[in-house]
Amino acid sequence: MTTAKDKKKTGQEDLTNRVNAKLGKLVQQAMKKSDAQIATIRDDNSVEELIAESNRKAQESVQGIPGPDATAVKTQAKEIHQEIHKETPSDATARAGAYTIPVHLIDPNPYQPRKKFDSENINELAKSIQTVGQMSPIVVRRARDRYQLIAGERRWRAMQSLEREYIDAELKDVTDEVMALMALIENVQREDLSDYEIGCSIYNIQHQFSTKTELAEYLGKSRMDVYRYAAFLELPDWIISRLEDNPRLFNRKNALALKTKITSEGYSEVIYRRPIIEAMNLLEARENTLAQVDFVPYIEKLVKKALNREQSITEPVKKNFSVDGKNIGKLHYDDRKGLSISIKPSAITSADVDAIHEFIAARMSGK
Repeated sequence: MTTAKDKKKTGQEDLTNRVNAKLGKLVQQAMKKSDAQIATIRDDNSVEELIAESNRKAQESVQGIPGPDATAVKTQAKEIHQEIHKETPSDATARAGAYTIPVHLIDPNPYQPRKKFDSENINELAKSIQTVGQMSPIVVRRARDRYQLIAGERRWRAMQSLEREYIDAELKDVTDEVMALMALIENVQREDLSDYEIGCSIYNIQHQFSTKTELAEYLGKSRMDVYRYAAFLELPDWIISRLEDNPRLFNRKNALALKTKITSEGYSEVIYRRPIIEAMNLLEARENTLAQVDFVPYIEKLVKKALNREQSITEPVKKNFSVDGKNIGKLHYDDRKGLSISIKPSAITSADVDAIHEFIAARMSGK
């Protein structure tokens, strides 16, 4: 039985399909009229103006178009990613629909998860482009009077290193939400991306998913791994700054373990900060002084030492023993020599010695 809700939904879908078909026709008409204009995009905005005008005309004639929901955003991101990575004929230098745009008008993807780019790999790619040319276009979107990268930052950097003036590019009209998802999809499966960089990307898009389970399924990761990646962004700023400089400093398992320590009831930055910094320094040492698996246990070891030192006596202690106003012995303690007791032989018996020994032994065993 068809409900009113189903009819409404079907009507909206039909309306959306009609609008999309009309938009497509208008864009095709505009592009047919301007073949000469869209061959190359230099510093003008001709193609974008034509498309924008077509969009405006189509939308002026239709009211009540439903906006994209979270599912549509996720689907669009994956579809564009798959389209970008379709195989192209070996003799093709660029896909149909690619344009030539000025390199200096392109800005990096604001959602790019990668913090560091390997200069050696960029140089190798530049040599390849110099020899055989740019085999596939980068993907960009319009950002006012400039462009923002969606995919292909290595190629863009390689063209910059070659001091090329123009680069082949595909134009995509995507939202910030789609762009953030695409940046993560583009990089999340690559082995050379650090856990911290993946964590930053997940943080940018996690609000688009209702649960960690849904996010994990979308990314093809386990739910526990998503929690581990997300833990990076819950660490203090003084640890995040170290990760910004060295994204591979420690892995996602250590991020979650460290976050658990820091958010525990007994955590004190006064006690933990120095041990954590020392452990991070050892991780960065060239001699691989500290393994990833030993990172958190080493911090706990240093914290335990610090707490023991805090509880121990730090000031020297001097006490005298006297009977009837006469000095018969003394007690002395310091951090270097420990505890010493001296009593005059005339003031003590063998039974006293045994009693003192038993007392001290009992006290020490009680600890």
